Amino acid sequence: DTRKIFSKVAIGPKTLDCVVHEQFQCIVHIKQSEMKDIPAPFLSRFQKYSLSINDFYRIQLEKLSIKEQNIMDNVEAKPKTFVQRYGQQYVYGFTDNTLYSCMLSLIKTQQKQPTSLVTQLVQNEESEQKKTENNEVEETAVNEQEQNIGRMDTMVYLGAHQYSQLTIKSKSLIEQNTTDIQQYLLRSVISRLIQLVTAESLALKLTSFEDSVSRWICTDYFNKQEHFNIENFIHQLLSVFNDDYEELLDDQNNNNEIDKNNSITTKVTIFTRTSSYILGLNKQSSSQLFSEDNMQNNNEKVNILNLATVENS
Repeated sequence: DTRKIFSKVAIGPKTLDCVVHEQFQCIVHIKQSEMKDIPAPFLSRFQKYSLSINDFYRIQLEKLSIKEQNIMDNVEAKPKTFVQRYGQQYVYGFTDNTLYSCMLSLIKTQQKQPTSLVTQLVQNEESEQKKTENNEVEETAVNEQEQNIGRMDTMVYLGAHQYSQLTIKSKSLIEQNTTDIQQYLLRSVISRLIQLVTAESLALKLTSFEDSVSRWICTDYFNKQEHFNIENFIHQLLSVFNDDYEELLDDQNNNNEIDKNNSITTKVTIFTRTSSYILGLNKQSSSQLFSEDNMQNNNEKVNILNLATVENS
């Protein structure tokens, strides 16, 4: 109990010996693009590991049951085929990590509280009552509970119920058949991927898919997503700050479930056609995004962080 472990902790030019926990670890997360700017002496102090989103996905995937892993393997294969058949050059912003970012979002983690001391004592008393060893059982239960204090078990499971203000309209299509988990998860991924394609390319490529697939993709893209009006898109993005979002939730006829599982998107990348108007936008001119007087109050909530031109393939 009196054993102490020290670690050198540097604060600016000073280095101090500090008492640390025996399981103390210092983990530094650095973007790969920033590695070249990190001083070599700093990097030499750490073991270095390179982890991609794919790596994080594989780590979480292994925590699922075998049945769930098989479902995810099937779901992973079909979007790959979709992008390959569609043409990756027509899916703007698509990288090797895009698909696995979508897949990773389908795997949820939740911490489970350990059994309470009172509950554990009652259960043990009932199970051992006939043996008249209540005192010994209570002592065992207390000892077990003391060992679990501060410890949290983690449950990993599949779940595609999270929708943002930008995807909530697609809920009815994605959850058209919730008994078919594989179709349910697959539609959730495909719905996100088609957000990155143009209407012209979609019209040309739809004929290469089965009729049933083409119909729901077409309905999702043209009826449930916003691709044609930047004002409407940003108004939808900001809808969580006004009554429109509550009305949107009510329209889904499942308000309680959505409220519990929804998420909020606060930063987006918009791919649009190049024009002098678009190129003229910057942080100071975000008010140009809105022409209607009743939308001017959105100006304080919008900042253009970066503006770049993507060359056509």
